Amino acid sequence: MPSRVTPPATTWCGSGALAQASESRTDTRGWTASYSRTWGERSNPFLRYTIGGITANLSRTVTFNSNPTSVDTSHSSAAAVSYSISPRRLLPIGVPGTKARVYPLPERFYWNYAVTDRDTPLLRSPA
Repeated sequence: MPSRVTPPATTWCGSGALAQASESRTDTRGWTASYSRTWGERSNPFLRYTIGGITANLSRTVTFNSNPTSVDTSHSSAAAVSYSISPRRLLPIGVPGTKARVYPLPERFYWNYAVTDRDTPLLRSPA
């Protein structure tokens, strides 16, 4: 009976070069920064009705993918800014002869802006 030589298991099914070449990997890293503040009724009115309504956030994510047929890196960024104030009580006007008041300013004023950017290059073969 002829002898049969089988390569060690480490070269073909577990931790050898072929196994490493057939691995798929994904690595995602990211960060986020935010700003928000709550202003009370006793805060300075000038600050409360100007910068008091600002909230913002910023984030960035980088993802690296590799598999036997391709390697790619994608980048994602997002930013948002919101501004919201309640100026109604800022300018009450009394009605002559009564205790009634008229509030000509709006109950709420707000503005929102957001932007998202994604950069996903074409897939390329590993060198």
